[in-house]
Amino acid sequence: MTTPNDQKQEKRDQLDLLLELLKETKEPVKKTHILYRTRINYYQLSRYLNLLLKLNMVEEVTNPLEGFRITDKGRTVLSLFSAS
Repeated sequence: MTTPNDQKQEKRDQLDLLLELLKETKEPVKKTHILYRTRINYYQLSRYLNLLLKLNMVEEVTNPLEGFRITDKGRTVLSLFSAS
């Protein structure tokens, strides 16, 4: 029998969430798809996407769909943290 403590998910820190968002935006993707894939709430997603937009690591796109895509700067950051 499992207890709720056995099933507790490990908390992700901000850096982990930002890197996960960068990974999800390698191809243009809608906000709702990012929401489901990263399993974070809408408020958190909006907050982190706004931060990535301000830092020019992610850009909004309208073609082929309205959504988000990683920039060259975001790819560089992702590769630096993925190498470690």
